[in-house]
Amino acid sequence: MDKCKIESIWFEFENRIAPHNECDTNSDVTFKLSDVTEWLATFFTYQNISSLYRKNKETGECLNGLYFCATDMILIEKLNRESVLKVLEQMIKNDEVETFCSKLENH
Repeated sequence: MDKCKIESIWFEFENRIAPHNECDTNSDVTFKLSDVTEWLATFFTYQNISSLYRKNKETGECLNGLYFCATDMILIEKLNRESVLKVLEQMIKNDEVETFCSKLENH
């Protein structure tokens, strides 16, 4: 997969009506590689995990914050286009895309 390149990418956070705090948010990201495979990952900022924990403690979700889980979760310092691309390029280089992202079928 090292020879693959990102052909196209979609960031959920760029399609939201309200602006997001790049240090405290999460977002789905889908991307297509030059080998024509398509992938999905959900990026969370470290601060967002803390914010979700506090919210869940108050609302009772996830057993009052006892746990938190998400599929295809990748933690990142800041959620912006530049940081996500850097992470994905490193994951491609290290052949980690299949480990941490879900392959989308029929796309």
